[in-house]
Amino acid sequence: MASPFSAYLPLADGAVELSWSSEGRVLGLGWLADPRIRPDFGSQQLTLVPWGIEKILDELKRYLETGTPMSEVPWDLLDQSEWSDFQRQVYQATTKIPHGQTRTYGWVANRVQKPSAGRAVGQALRHNPVAILIPCHRVVSTSTLGGFMGCGSDAGEDTPELKLKKKLLSLEEEFLNPIFPFLLGGGDSQGLAFDLGVGASAWATG
Repeated sequence: MASPFSAYLPLADGAVELSWSSEGRVLGLGWLADPRIRPDFGSQQLTLVPWGIEKILDELKRYLETGTPMSEVPWDLLDQSEWSDFQRQVYQATTKIPHGQTRTYGWVANRVQKPSAGRAVGQALRHNPVAILIPCHRVVSTSTLGGFMGCGSDAGEDTPELKLKKKLLSLEEEFLNPIFPFLLGGGDSQGLAFDLGVGASAWATG
C-alpha cells in the first residue's frame, strides 16, 4: 500500500487525523491526543488534497465546529480492502443510527441479524478505521459509555478517546437542541472544548 497522506484538524486537546492513499482513498481517521504531534508549518511540505478528501475535511470541520450532520458515508472513497464481511455489515448498520441519538451494541447485532453477537460487534467497532465518518461514537453499552477509537470502556471515561466520544455526543445533542445565551441570562454558553485553530484549516502533509 502506498504511503498515506495526512491532514490534521487541530482541537483543544489534540487533533483529528485523516489519512488517505495516493489513489485518494481514505485509510483511517483517528485521534491524536498529544498536541506535540501537530506538524510544524516550517518543516512540512504541503500536498494537494484530492477533491473527495477535501470535501470530507470540509464536512468534518463543520461537524466539529457546530455539530452539523455530515453527508452520507462516501463508501466509494473508503479503503475497505482489510474489512471482513462482518465488519462491513456492522459499519453499514452503525451509519443508520440518527444524528444525535445512540444505540446499543445489541441493537447493532440485531440489525446484522446476529442477536447474540453483541461482543463481536464491539470488537468490530473497536477496529473501525474511520471513526466519526462511521459514527461508532453513537454506539454505547447498556450500562456504560462503551469504547471508542480502539479504547475499551474499561479504560475509564477520563481517557482522551472516551472524553472525545462524550464531546461528540454532546455536540450532536446541542445541535438538535440549541441553548441560546439569552436563555441563560445573557451569559456565555458552555461550549465544547474544540478549537479548530488557525482559520479552522487543516494541515495536510505527504
